[in-house]
Amino acid sequence: MILLAEDDPLQRRTIKRMLEKEVSAEVLEVPDGAEALLKLKSDIGPNIRLVLTDIGMPVLDGMGLIKAGRKLFPQLPFIVLTASEDVNDAVEAMQVGAVDFITKPPEPTRLLASVRNALALKSLQEEVGRLQQGRSSLYRFSDITDVSPSLKGICALGQKAAGSDIPVLITGESGVGKEVFAHAIHLDSKRADKPFVSVN
Repeated sequence: MILLAEDDPLQRRTIKRMLEKEVSAEVLEVPDGAEALLKLKSDIGPNIRLVLTDIGMPVLDGMGLIKAGRKLFPQLPFIVLTASEDVNDAVEAMQVGAVDFITKPPEPTRLLASVRNALALKSLQEEVGRLQQGRSSLYRFSDITDVSPSLKGICALGQKAAGSDIPVLITGESGVGKEVFAHAIHLDSKRADKPFVSVN
C-alpha cells in the first residue's frame, strides 16, 4: 500500500490513477500531513510500504510528516513532491529521511522510476531483516525466497556475478544488506571454499 499525502485534489487524483495503473499498488490518499500521520499510527500503518508527500500542506507539512513517520517506521521510504525547485528544500528533505525529491507536476517516467526504486529498497530491507532474524548462518541466493519482482532481478544479477571472475561492486545505504549479498555471491561462486574477508 502506498500513502499519498497531497492537498491539491487534482494532483492527488492524477498521481493515484497513475500509480494504481502502472505499479499495480493500492494507493491511500489523504489531503494533509496530519491525516497521513493518523493513517501511519492506525492498524494499517504496518501495511504502508511507501509515502509520497507534498511539502507545503496545512496542519502538518511534509517535513513534519517525514520526521514523525520515521520515528514510527525507521525503514519506511518517503518521496517528497513539491512545486518548489529550491535546492535547499531538497537537501532538507533528504536530511530528514526522504529517499527522493520530485518537483510538481511530476514527470510520469521519473515518478514511476522513483516509486519502483523505493519499493524495491523496502523489499530488500525487509528481506535482510527476515534473514537476520531467522538464522545467523550464511545464505545462498536460493535461500532468499518470497521476494518482490525487483528483488528477484537483483538476485539474478548477483547469481550472474557469482558465475564470473570479474570484481563486483555492491553499493547502497547502510543496513540494506550489502554484506549479506556479498556472502551470497561468494557462496555461489567457484571460490566458495576460500576465505571470505569482510573489512569495515
